[in-house]
Amino acid sequence: MRKMRTLKPAKVYGRLSHQLATQRSQGVHFRRIRRVNRLCRSAGRSYVARPYPGSLLLLSNSNVDDLTASPWLRLASDVEVVRVPGRHRTVMREPHVRVVAEVIQERLDRVAGH
Repeated sequence: MRKMRTLKPAKVYGRLSHQLATQRSQGVHFRRIRRVNRLCRSAGRSYVARPYPGSLLLLSNSNVDDLTASPWLRLASDVEVVRVPGRHRTVMREPHVRVVAEVIQERLDRVAGH
């Protein structure tokens, strides 16, 4: 604020306008994110899973019990469960994501016949 007092009025106006525009755009961005989150929750609540005729690869972290696979077992007859390190919020970060990538790449190579 002290620095603003030494600026010419046009500069002060420019800086304040920029700050206000930034705050408004952040507010708009935040509202959009909240709207997308609401829509995703609504879609999740209304989604009805149907049987899947193919095979599934279920990546599960090591602190989850085997019951995690049971809903998937009702949807597909061929479900492979692979334990990966990390937790829900860390599994897609280094170093855990490296293991996830290796598992997925191995399965893709297998399907492609490599």
